[in-house]
Amino acid sequence: MKMKYDCSAAQKTAFCSLVLMLSTIGFTVALFAFGVPMGKYSLIVPAAAIAVYSVFFDRQMLKSLFINLALLALFALLASRIFDWSYDGMYYHKQAIITLAEGWNPLRGSSLDFNGINDVMNVYVWLDNYPKGVWICSAAVYALTGILETAKSVNILFLIMLFCVAYSTFRTVYDFGGIKSSIFAAVVCLNPVFVDQLFTSYNDLAVGSLVICAALLGMKIYRECAEDIDYALLFCVAAMSCLIKFTAPLLTGLTLAGFGTGYLIKLRGKSIAARFKKPAIVIISGFLIGTAIFGFDPYIKHLAHGQNLVYPVLGDENCDIIGDNAPQGFEGKPEALKYFISLASQTNSDFTEHYKLKIPFTVHENETQYLSNADIRLGGFGLFFSGIFILAVLCALAAPASRHKMSGETVTLLATFFALGLFFPESWWARYASYTYYIPVFLLVWASTQRKPINVAAYAVTLMLVVNSSVNAFFAVKDGIYEKAILDAQLDEIKAQNKRIELRINDFPSHTKLFEEKGIEYTVSPVSLSNPTIFYRTTKYQFTD
Repeated sequence: MKMKYDCSAAQKTAFCSLVLMLSTIGFTVALFAFGVPMGKYSLIVPAAAIAVYSVFFDRQMLKSLFINLALLALFALLASRIFDWSYDGMYYHKQAIITLAEGWNPLRGSSLDFNGINDVMNVYVWLDNYPKGVWICSAAVYALTGILETAKSVNILFLIMLFCVAYSTFRTVYDFGGIKSSIFAAVVCLNPVFVDQLFTSYNDLAVGSLVICAALLGMKIYRECAEDIDYALLFCVAAMSCLIKFTAPLLTGLTLAGFGTGYLIKLRGKSIAARFKKPAIVIISGFLIGTAIFGFDPYIKHLAHGQNLVYPVLGDENCDIIGDNAPQGFEGKPEALKYFISLASQTNSDFTEHYKLKIPFTVHENETQYLSNADIRLGGFGLFFSGIFILAVLCALAAPASRHKMSGETVTLLATFFALGLFFPESWWARYASYTYYIPVFLLVWASTQRKPINVAAYAVTLMLVVNSSVNAFFAVKDGIYEKAILDAQLDEIKAQNKRIELRINDFPSHTKLFEEKGIEYTVSPVSLSNPTIFYRTTKYQFTD
């Protein structure tokens, strides 16, 4: 008989992470409706409201709020020292955060009308039409601190949520002890995609964490050990997925559909309507409220303007962000083959090069230079992932002879994520397919429940996973600190001249904030400069005095 563990603290902490973000988004959208822009109050008021509620009705929630805010503040301090040098981060994610924090109301007008610099490389197209949930949360942090790099600290809230949901699932579904549950929950969070994006404004970490959380909660429903707090979490996961990017509700929905299918097979017609009613109502309500209320912009706004829900990703005037990014050699290949090629290839972010397959556990020249990239095209799960994947499969194949068959909820998770990898478009691109990481993770979780030597082998391969992700983390932090030091030195040198400068922004409008935060006076030139000095990437400047 399955033991019942008290995971209320972990569940409440995960719930608090989501409620803090959703309440910040909801409060901001309500203010937008009345014509009020964002400000320092955008995060303070929702946090204070949760605190007041907790004091009177839920003291555990108050502790959870303190944990979330304390870790958010700590991470903001750390994030301020690590520069987000990712292309999309500098191109439009940070610019969206800046524009919102400075007073843009997306319900009242275009970001281009609010700030003409958003015309650079058509940045306004993405700002005007993408879901703004994470941007709003990030802008709330930025409005409070005044330091742009702290905005990406909201990533830690998604990892807090993921760790706590994973811990609760390992305790209840797998009957793991507290230490083992904590270790595997940490492994769940150490997804290489998440590690590489932790100090960036990319949103694939947020998407991936919600997708795996949906799967973990689906496992609890399948095992019939889900509590009311788990259903509250599921509602928040569904709602939040609608507020990040257009693929998030689709991936979350497909994951939940996979568990729904598995649950149907398990029940075989026994009390289906009664058992499906509650999760179905919770999930559908979450998606509806996420799109129609919290996500009024862009979903309802698109419909009101006669556009499709996910403009500009689909439609007659869609912007193709995938076709020009596929590595050489992928032309004409089926999605499943591209998926396996990517897993077996050398790590590389240069899509102008042909893919190169490698022997597992080998490291080739130049691979490490791509490990800190938030947008790795090939071999995006780390240097050793292909070998770890094979070893995890071997552990799983050997496990049945050791003890017992794989549980239904584990089979459902593996089948769902493997099917997504084979059939979901662009699964070869790691940041779009972070769920791939959890195939070997849960093979190892299951193998760890077997007798020796299978469980010992599973622990050893799990350690390899940790090492693999830690290598990515090392390079991500190292390169972010290095880029910050280089930029600070250059800005100090410019400021020492005590002259006004003219900036030429070619790709990255968010670079203007680097000069503002240093107190350097500037104007943005609409034309090429006559005697430019390269500042960073394609941004250039020249002194005017």
